[in-house]
Amino acid sequence: MVKQSDCFTCHKIKEKFIGPSFYDIAGRYERVSESVVEKLSNKIRIGGGGSWGSVPMAPHPSKTKEEADAIAKYILLTKYR
Repeated sequence: MVKQSDCFTCHKIKEKFIGPSFYDIAGRYERVSESVVEKLSNKIRIGGGGSWGSVPMAPHPSKTKEEADAIAKYILLTKYR
């Protein structure tokens, strides 16, 4: 699902690009929990800024909650790779 989205326009798995790497995002959270998944899922769908600098996260309103949750879980699991 991540490969079919536009995530890699701004993010890379282990390197900072326009936005933070997935690895850095996952590393910010000590453990994967439903509240963390919910927080990231909302950021994916609604967008916003301030978490990683001046470049805001673009919103993805066409993503369903389930799709955004799946992407968030994938991102969080990258720290275990």
